[in-house]
Amino acid sequence: MHTEADPWVCRLCEYEEPRDSQADAAMATQDGQRDDGAPADAPSDPRPPLATRRRSA
Repeated sequence: MHTEADPWVCRLCEYEEPRDSQADAAMATQDGQRDDGAPADAPSDPRPPLATRRRSA
């Protein structure tokens, strides 16, 4: 969990940058923006996930 005093830290190189609370507030998810799945016009892939596909010999 982050607090406002915590810096942003890159998980790859551990570079740290101070947080910008105004920018964070602008990016906050609002109730009307919650992710409830793929958009209605998103193409669907009828094939099963890669992990369950059988290889053809």
